[in-house]
Amino acid sequence: MKCKCSNEQELKEPNVEPRIKEGLKKVKELVNDWLTLYKCDYCGLYWEKYYPFSSAQGGGPARIRKITKEYVKEKYGIG
Repeated sequence: MKCKCSNEQELKEPNVEPRIKEGLKKVKELVNDWLTLYKCDYCGLYWEKYYPFSSAQGGGPARIRKITKEYVKEKYGIG
């Protein structure tokens, strides 16, 4: 399977879960912040699952976005 990371920056539902299943591996979860860190099995880039509508029931529909290694180190303490 070809890595799609170079073509994508951010995805909204209903594309979030299918994209995760296509090659993103869960690395760490910040339960209190409703954030989950994923890493691409193919290219090693990091992705973050988040819920942008905190006022909606359950945070609204999930999104995933590509994030930098610097952000991963700062937010998740990895790197």
